[in-house]
Amino acid sequence: MSMPKTNRIRSKNRNNRYLNFNIFVEEICSNALKKSNFIKYVKGKILGLSQSKAKVLIKLLKTYKFSKSHIKDLIIDLLKFKTNKLNTEEDPAQFDSYLVIEFS
Repeated sequence: MSMPKTNRIRSKNRNNRYLNFNIFVEEICSNALKKSNFIKYVKGKILGLSQSKAKVLIKLLKTYKFSKSHIKDLIIDLLKFKTNKLNTEEDPAQFDSYLVIEFS
């Protein structure tokens, strides 16, 4: 007597839903400063994205106007970490000048 195996049932709960990136970034910017630990909040939101969505979000950050520059820098750094892009031609955070400090 053997038990027949059942077919595998795939879940209908899909986590890969449509994401409006403008609303997503605006929500991060508006809610981040209200939180006591805003770095942890932003990190959780950005690192929770899939890699493909993170790559699309990097391209869309060029046109988005941030009210606070430190949130923009934090988001860009976390997206680079998420997508493993360390040096790119399409990098939205390229700097033309650097501050050199000499120590004695």
